Amino acid sequence: VHDPTLFEDRGTYYVFSTGVLNPADPGGIFARRSTGTLAGPWESLGAVPLPEWTRAYGINHLWAPHVVQRGRDFYLYYAASSFGSNRSAIGVARTRTPGDLDSWVDLGPVLTSEPGDDYNAIDPMVFADRTGWWITFGSFWDGIKMRRLVGMTEPVGPVHSLARHPE
Repeated sequence: VHDPTLFEDRGTYYVFSTGVLNPADPGGIFARRSTGTLAGPWESLGAVPLPEWTRAYGINHLWAPHVVQRGRDFYLYYAASSFGSNRSAIGVARTRTPGDLDSWVDLGPVLTSEPGDDYNAIDPMVFADRTGWWITFGSFWDGIKMRRLVGMTEPVGPVHSLARHPE
């Protein structure tokens, strides 16, 4: 799978990955599961539905998913972009039943970038430390960035630069 995120919920393992590349019919995030073991067998579940708002970003598919759990809720972060552009967005969906793909409720964009920004809103990774929740993102343009998250959907405060590709 491409760009996998692996997580567990009550003895069931899930792998969510970049969707199928099809410009005529862009796909959502693809999902698989295995009950009780990482060794499989793995069952294909299909795709988390594509949010309509992401089409404005000229996507061929959604990509680079990352799933985290906070309390009983699971949050699926993903990138909506066309390759080589920094007109991009990171969106998020939420559920309490990750194996039911129709249960994911899209909460819209969390972070966006436009030409002229020194970052690209792609490749999300969300984590918690002792001070709260953070989102890292980017790669092209000016490297990897990080911002604090409030309520799992609202970036606040300054954009921190973590790493750059040497010139």
